[in-house]
This record gives sequence, C-alpha cells and structure tokens, in this order.
Amino acid sequence: MEGAYNKILNSSKDCPSQLYVPFAEKLIETVRDEICACSEEAYNSLTIAEAQKIMRFDTKQALLDYAKESDWEVEGDRILFKNEAASESVELDSMALIKNTLYYAKEIERIV
Repeated sequence: MEGAYNKILNSSKDCPSQLYVPFAEKLIETVRDEICACSEEAYNSLTIAEAQKIMRFDTKQALLDYAKESDWEVEGDRILFKNEAASESVELDSMALIKNTLYYAKEIERIV
C-alpha cells in the first residue's frame, strides 16, 4: 500500500457523518499496520517515544499493547524488532542467473 498516510490519518478525524466512523477506524488501523510493518523492516529498534510518534499511537500503553501482539521486545525505553530476514544472507549463483536470463531472452526472440 502506497500513499500519503498523514492525509488519511488527518482526514479521518473530520468525518462528515457518523456513518463514516467505522470505515475511518478500519482505515486508520490498516494504515497503522502498514506503517508498523515498514518500520519493522526499516529499523532494528526505536525508542518508545519515536515509535509512538511514527506509528501514530495516542498513548504509550496502546503502543506497548501493539508491540506485545507483534512479538516485539521492549527493553527499557526501546522497542526491538525481530528482523530475521536481515540476519540471513542469501547467496545467488550469478552465472546460473545470467544463463537463465539469456536463455529466456533467446526464447522470447524466437517466439516473436
């Protein structure tokens, strides 16, 4: 999901009707989940104050509850994200990749 999250979060405060409130709340939750997922990939850790500001939580307790649901570790005033993908290094066989790419290019050329 891409977009101007601040616009979504700010506009959801000014719902034209009470009928929009459940939709706006779900939209806020979705945007927050996306921000949290991106933060988890981008940072190894954040202070609680930084995380609360970035992830747009109203209270510290709401952030801590979300952190518990997401299996993040809280040490002192920092939230530690579990970046398992960052710790794993993947080796690619570049020659095989080049060979396959050239093969596919030849096949496409033959088809066209």
